[in-house]
Amino acid sequence: MDAIPELEAAFVMIRKVISQQRDAAAKEAIDRLVSAATGSNSTPSGTSLSPSEGGGKVRAGVAKALVARVMAKFGKSGIAASNIKDYAETEEEHLLSPSTIRLELTRGRDDEPARYKNFDGKWYLA
Repeated sequence: MDAIPELEAAFVMIRKVISQQRDAAAKEAIDRLVSAATGSNSTPSGTSLSPSEGGGKVRAGVAKALVARVMAKFGKSGIAASNIKDYAETEEEHLLSPSTIRLELTRGRDDEPARYKNFDGKWYLA
């Protein structure tokens, strides 16, 4: 039974590492919350947030312009919503999330008169 003290020592070390990781994650989460609450685009440590973490801002109308341009390009063949971002040309267009593109498609479909229509999983200009 000589292994028991060694196992206990290993478990103590593992618990210590887990605790340190938990503390570091909590600090990072607090830093991000403070950054978001103050409207800052970087964490207090100065590292920039990636666009998916809120570091990128996109002007209003960018999604609408991208969707309209791509749909005009594809015409009668249509395009799947998931493929629209593949045709982004500007930095702002690359920052758009898939949900923003889907929101633009839904709004355009529901507008009167409709700007877009969906048939069989593909989107078209109305």
